[in-house]
Amino acid sequence: MFQWTRILLAIAFAISCGCDRTAPPRPLRVLPDLSKHEGAHQNLVVAKVNGTPIFAAEVTRQAAIANQTPREALDALVTIEALVSIANQKRLTQGIEAEEGWKQILAQSWVVRDLEPRLAPEQIPEATLRQFYDGSRGAFNHSRLVRVATLDLYAFSKNGPLRRQQARQAAQELALELQKMSPKPTIAQLQILEATKKWTSLGLKVGMTWQSETGPYSAKVGQAALALRDWGDLSGVVEDDVGFHIVMHQGERAELRQSFDEAKPILREGITSPWQQRQFTQILTELASKSNVVVTAEALVSQTLK
Repeated sequence: MFQWTRILLAIAFAISCGCDRTAPPRPLRVLPDLSKHEGAHQNLVVAKVNGTPIFAAEVTRQAAIANQTPREALDALVTIEALVSIANQKRLTQGIEAEEGWKQILAQSWVVRDLEPRLAPEQIPEATLRQFYDGSRGAFNHSRLVRVATLDLYAFSKNGPLRRQQARQAAQELALELQKMSPKPTIAQLQILEATKKWTSLGLKVGMTWQSETGPYSAKVGQAALALRDWGDLSGVVEDDVGFHIVMHQGERAELRQSFDEAKPILREGITSPWQQRQFTQILTELASKSNVVVTAEALVSQTLK
C-alpha cells in the first residue's frame, strides 16, 4: 500500500473516533470539548460536505489528535468526508464495513478498489515515460561519462575583461591551493573551502555532476573531464564562456546505448513515486471540486481557522 494510503487511513482513524452523524448503526459516542473554555461555538457547523455537517468540536478534536492547526484539521475532515461520499456512492457499506470503524474502512475500500489500480506503475502512460526519456536522453545514450566534483568561478564574457581577469587570477590561486592538499582533496574539504570567507566572497561554487564530452558543462570542460582517469585526479583551470572551472574525478560510467523500449523498466521504476504523488494530489483536488463543500464563515472566525 502506498505511503499516502497509510497517512490517509491514519487521518480517517482519528476522524472516525469523533464522528456522530447519520451513519450505519453503531454505539453513540460523545465528543469531548477540548477547548480551553467550553462554549456553544463547539456545536457550530463549520462546513458541510455533500450535506454532511462538520462540527467545530470535531475540528478541535482532530487538531488535538493530529497536532494540526484548525485549518489543517478542517481540510483533513473535508477530505475524508469527500472520500466517504464516493465510497457510499459505490455501495461499499455492506457487512463488516457497516460496523464500528466504518469511516476508515470506507476510505480504505475506495483507495484499494478504485485508486490503487489507477496508480499502479504499469498505468504510467507511455507518453509520460517518453517525455522523461527524451528529457534525460544523455543518461541512456552516451559515450563514457565521468562523475566530477566541479569548482566554478563564474564570469561570463558579457561581464567584461576586468571581471574575467579577476576570476582567472582567482582560479589560478585555487588550483595552487588544491595542489597543497595531500594526498588528494576530498569532497568534504572542497565544501569547507567553499564556505571560507575568502572563497565565498569570490563566488566559488562546488558541485557534482556526470559530465560527457558535451554536457552539462561545455565541451572544453567535457574534454578535461574525460582526460581524467583515476579517482581524485584534478584538471587544470578550464576557461569557457561562463567562467573558470576545475574538475575532480569521482567515478565513471562506460559507454551506453539504450533504446526507449530498453530503458522503460528503469524509467518506470524511477518516476513511479513522484508520478503517484502528482496523480493522487490531482485526484483529491478534482474530488474536492466536485464535492458540495459549504464552509460557515461565522464558525470559522470563532475557531480562528487561518
